Amino acid sequence: LSCSANAVIALLNYSVAEDTTVYADIYLQAAVRGDDVRVTLTSSDLTQISSPASVTLTFNETNYNLAQRVPIIPVYSCVAALDRYVPITVSVESATTCGDLVVPEIPVYVTDLQKVGLAFTKAQITGPPGSNYEFDMYLTSQPTSDVQVSLATLPDAFGADLYGSASFNCGAQGPVWTFSADECSVPVTCIVTLVGDDTKCGDVTLQVGAK
Repeated sequence: LSCSANAVIALLNYSVAEDTTVYADIYLQAAVRGDDVRVTLTSSDLTQISSPASVTLTFNETNYNLAQRVPIIPVYSCVAALDRYVPITVSVESATTCGDLVVPEIPVYVTDLQKVGLAFTKAQITGPPGSNYEFDMYLTSQPTSDVQVSLATLPDAFGADLYGSASFNCGAQGPVWTFSADECSVPVTCIVTLVGDDTKCGDVTLQVGAK
């Protein structure tokens, strides 16, 4: 078996999003009679790509040009905007010695399509002044740095805050809460107290949203 005979051919330049799987089709360029060729593929960082994790493919003179499919599966990361390049290393062994065989790395570019957003478990709260209600607040994806959120009431188009408003207490820290970059979308429970003059406006309605 000559070094040129068992050159490894792979479809290169893979790009994969975190929530998807792509497949590498691996085959040999040529083969000789009576020899087995073992091709091992290993992700250079298994914290970034879970597959292939030391997958070995075996080729011989009859199947050398039949592509064997290997899944490329990225490891999910809750951190937004963290695209990364993770190569797959390739090693080759054969029954016939051919010296140091140079084989290509398979470059894999993992794209992170997540965007950081603020979400709430309630979109609206209605009740009499003085009542307390709870809702959870969380980030849809974790950023690369801490995020501070300050809750406050804003007037609507009709100036409804003249007679009704609300006070907030999130995680017993008051109206300001900081989401840590070390945690992934961990929610915080917020207590909202409706404030208003019941004789003038009746129930207070609070629309919950991010600005």
